[in-house]
Amino acid sequence: IYVGLKRWMEENKISIISLHRLISKNSSANAQRTKQKLRGETKFNINDIKKIISFSGLTFEELFTEEQKGE
Repeated sequence: IYVGLKRWMEENKISIISLHRLISKNSSANAQRTKQKLRGETKFNINDIKKIISFSGLTFEELFTEEQKGE
């Protein structure tokens, strides 16, 4: 649901597994939780958001603006 995050991941060839490794303390854990966050089923916590912002160099608004219904 996060259009900017999706765009950044596509442009930089960041897979869900790679994003999971970036934000997860236990990189060997199942990436299903990260998939749920990307779909909007659960929320990214503030630590995840800070890591993604730091790694991407983009702002919160650029990454985490939610897709509007019908887009």
